[in-house]
Formats: sequence, C-alpha cells, structure tokens
Amino acid sequence: MSIELVQMEDKAAVRDRSTFQNEFFDALKVFRAGPKIEGYKNAECFLPPTDKKEKLDMMICSAYQGDVQVSVTAFGVKPLNSKGVAMLLRQQLDRIKTPGEAV
Repeated sequence: MSIELVQMEDKAAVRDRSTFQNEFFDALKVFRAGPKIEGYKNAECFLPPTDKKEKLDMMICSAYQGDVQVSVTAFGVKPLNSKGVAMLLRQQLDRIKTPGEAV
C-alpha cells in the first residue's frame, strides 16, 4: 500500500488535480466503483475489472482536504480488504482536517 500526500499553496490546484484523477478513472469505463469514503464527497476509489483468474487485487483512491491531496494505491491478494483501505483513507483525511487532535 502506498499513501501519497501532496501539499500545495493553491487549494484550487489541489482540488483540480484530485478531481481530474477521479474523472479520468471514471471516464475510462474500465474500473469499478470502490467503496465510498464516509464524510468526504470528493473522495473516490476505483477497483479493477472483475477477473476470476487474477489472484491479485488493487484499489486506487484520490481525495483532498484543504491544501492537501491524498492518493492511495493498495495491492493485495483477493479479496482485497477495500473497506479497510477506505477506512484508512478516511482516517488520514480526518487527521488533515483537524491536525493535532489525534495526538
């Protein structure tokens, strides 16, 4: 699993970058919708097409909070715990939203 945080001065650029990534994956019409991220409408996750022969699974997510974009890529054996990955993304977004409260 990888989690990438990108902080930029321009909040609009962060929003545009995350929105573009999500719209790109959606426009490909190849990926399945992943789980929703509770409390974050701008967060989206995508799963690969169903392939019964494939033994590995993955999920790609992108979201933003303020001036920070969060990108998550998770790989694992089937079935991937996509709800767990979504929960981890939500926790990261919560920490960005209210820094210092988790300490």
